[in-house]
Amino acid sequence: ADADADADADAGASDEAARQAAAVEDAAEKVREVIKSTLDPARANADAADGEALDDDDDAEPDPYEDTPDDWIAVSDALFLLAALVEAGLVPPDAYPIPDAHADDPFFDYGTVSWSSRPVDGAHPAKADPKAWARTALVVSGEMGSSEARLAVADRVYHARGAPAEVLAGPKCETALGWIKPVADEAAKDAEKNEDFQLPRSPGLLRERERDARWVSEDQLENGNEQIFMEEDLAARGVPEAQRHLGYRRLMGRGVERDEAEAFRDFEAAAAAGDELAAFNLGYMHMKGISTPQNFTEARRRFEHAARTNKLPAAFNGLGVLHFNGWGVERNYTAARLAFEAGAARGDPDSNFNLGAIYQNGLGVDMDAKKAVEFYEAASEAGHWRAPHVLAIAHHTGSGTDVNCTRAAELYKTFVDERLGWTRLQDDAMATLDGGPVTDDETQKTTDAAPDAWGALVKYVLLAEQGSASATSNAAWVLRKSKDAVIASSGGVLDRETFFTVAREMLERAVVMGEHESHVDLGDLHWEAVRASGGPRPFVPRSVEEGTSNGGETASNEGETATPSPSPSPPRFPPRDASPEERVYFHYRAASDAGSVEGAVNLAWAMYAGVGVHRDVRGATVQLERALERSQDASEAFAPLMALIGLRCSHFVENVVASAREASTRAYRVYRFFKRPEEPWKAMRRKDPPAPARDAEKARLKEANARAMNERDRKATRRSDPRRLQPVFRSTEDAVLVVLCACVVLLLYTRFVVMRRYETLASRGARREDAGWIGAQILYAGAGLACAVAILIGITVYDFAVSVF
Repeated sequence: ADADADADADAGASDEAARQAAAVEDAAEKVREVIKSTLDPARANADAADGEALDDDDDAEPDPYEDTPDDWIAVSDALFLLAALVEAGLVPPDAYPIPDAHADDPFFDYGTVSWSSRPVDGAHPAKADPKAWARTALVVSGEMGSSEARLAVADRVYHARGAPAEVLAGPKCETALGWIKPVADEAAKDAEKNEDFQLPRSPGLLRERERDARWVSEDQLENGNEQIFMEEDLAARGVPEAQRHLGYRRLMGRGVERDEAEAFRDFEAAAAAGDELAAFNLGYMHMKGISTPQNFTEARRRFEHAARTNKLPAAFNGLGVLHFNGWGVERNYTAARLAFEAGAARGDPDSNFNLGAIYQNGLGVDMDAKKAVEFYEAASEAGHWRAPHVLAIAHHTGSGTDVNCTRAAELYKTFVDERLGWTRLQDDAMATLDGGPVTDDETQKTTDAAPDAWGALVKYVLLAEQGSASATSNAAWVLRKSKDAVIASSGGVLDRETFFTVAREMLERAVVMGEHESHVDLGDLHWEAVRASGGPRPFVPRSVEEGTSNGGETASNEGETATPSPSPSPPRFPPRDASPEERVYFHYRAASDAGSVEGAVNLAWAMYAGVGVHRDVRGATVQLERALERSQDASEAFAPLMALIGLRCSHFVENVVASAREASTRAYRVYRFFKRPEEPWKAMRRKDPPAPARDAEKARLKEANARAMNERDRKATRRSDPRRLQPVFRSTEDAVLVVLCACVVLLLYTRFVVMRRYETLASRGARREDAGWIGAQILYAGAGLACAVAILIGITVYDFAVSVF
């Protein structure tokens, strides 16, 4: 609710605050009245009966919301927003409306009051049981027509994540399909209507951006100002590839304003310079009549030239489309099929999809649903926008393939993710998190916005509730890495006590969705709790029965017929009664088993430190070696390689120190054995004497010990003689300081040697990123550190010898 825009500028702050408070209260009252009057099914039907009649035109597609109140869609969307925020724990306790005024009236009929406002134990139902209220609100919002709510309910049902009991009447997968299929069908119609056939980019993951200092989003790489300026400069110089790229940008509106006429001129210039791809694009524009009169003959000439000279896969598809529709030529399904087959053999996604349609409908060939599914699968792998939707229908109905509800649900989710613009919304959330220039769509004014971790978290949570695994992972990252900023900007919604629960629930939701990297974040989160409680406790082994339970957390996806698996799947979560240390180890182990390099490195640390498991140096070494094998490039392999070198060096030093300690203990025992006043074997053979003799023996031993003490004092005095050998260091601090200075000198020296080595490699054409260069750095740095360790060990042995002897 906005305050009065025409308020006097000279009004006091108190008056302005009062007006804003009154406006907010008025808006809240209106929202409560809308919810009460709309959500109740009886009132909704009554209001719908008073609306206008449907159009009598049979050809027009009926509007599903035409017989509903004007505020019906707005309320359904608002209800989804509230439910998503309540589920995530981001709604303050004092934000719920006051219970109905009839709460204390035992004779009041609550059948006339919507479920959303009926008090429970004197409190708002969302405050009394937030999770239950959110579940019911999502179902109601989905039934009212909110596509976001329908996706949220489908995700809950599919993953068995707190769905209402009335929704789980049938098999979980089949029920989930009933919620997600209408949304996917509507998205397919919208894409056809708007001709939006482009596949979105992969959404940016915050944890990858944090881990890779060179990370740049795909949007910045493709549509950044630097890239566009470079293409414009090269196009002005007459480079045909740059002219074609710039023309495609203007045709699709990527990074620049959409200008079809200018795009046509860019393609003509590039084609005149010999660019075959630009010539094909001209043929496409002639076929579609984009910025030029429709000319099938010219389109066919362009396609045939591109197919003959450059063997362009898309050109074969263009020829097939002309023959299939009879554009400029006589309709010929056989010629179309041959052209599509030529394009499919070269990996063109449109050709594969069109072949699937030909075999599915039996156009010029015998109907073959199985072969159609094979071509649809190839089109989906090649990146066709609609192939996942068609395959989902095939796997759901069993057309050309076996019925596979799980596969159908995954394909529907993939299609919805690509069509509903979740990547763009996540880019917007990342921009909100980072802050920076923001342009108003209405005024086109650009202002600098401050980083807003809370606003980014809310945007990620809304996408996560709809089933976006990447948004769920990003929301969990914001909760963990921007904890202080989120708590400070939450307005009291989150504190440090509830923060751990909210972050853990979000990470566990990401794990259920298949984000295995979230196991690493869960392990880190539990380790923070361990450190806050005073550090790790000694490991106590669990019994086999206790270790095999997963705490009742299951998420099986069953279809109509359940196929028993040969072996049970590993649990996603540790036992409910597991200690925090065991949870740390469990999640690092799960991440490592899923193929995560970071998870393997963290698991190696847990094994070496004995966190949640017995200390296992050999197992830690195996995990680091496994992480090296899984690394995709040298930068990813750097962390496990340095950890492996550090582990082996640390283990070597531990063995040397332990051996030195054992040797010194034995030497001291031998020394004491030969310096005792009386031989121990004689005392052992002597029988117990009478009391007077025992007292005399004690006196004699006391005198002998006194003589020994005097002898040690005399030797100590001799050791302090400046003419005798003295220890190198007088204190531990001096030793540490000298060794650090030696390490700095050695590292500087090795750095000089490494630079000389790099100059030699560079003269031979090597690059800094080559594995040989990185190996040389590690080799020389390791040699310097080994020298420093050897010096420290030598000085320690010398000081020990001088102090003892």
